[in-house]
Amino acid sequence: MLHATHARGDELDLLADAGARACVCLSTQANLCDGFLAVERVCTRLIGVCIGSDSNVRIDPLEELRELEGIARRQSGRRNVLSTDTLLCYGADEGAGSLGLEKWDDAVVDLSHPSLRGVDDVFEGLIAGCGADVFVSDA
Repeated sequence: MLHATHARGDELDLLADAGARACVCLSTQANLCDGFLAVERVCTRLIGVCIGSDSNVRIDPLEELRELEGIARRQSGRRNVLSTDTLLCYGADEGAGSLGLEKWDDAVVDLSHPSLRGVDDVFEGLIAGCGADVFVSDA
């Protein structure tokens, strides 16, 4: 299901029963003012989430993951609704699985990138404040 922004509970139950995933394009939804994914309702049903973009504004997978956590925080009123591991799983494993792939090739991160200066945990740093320009494209 693409976006799942306006999915009702019974529709989410159907997705869960089918083992389907929701492909969420959060920056697109924000740009269109088209609503928000009900993050915890999707997650409590164990529906796989993958990120995408059908935007012509900006395409950045790390920004999409940050927005997913941001929406979850605003909806729940608490921090760390989705762990870094969960977000990275949505950004990699679930995305690959949605395309019938077992896994993606490993992404190569430029550890000398200014966004990662002074960061102890690279994965936390990627989610907290990096953009797609941190990835090495010719590896």
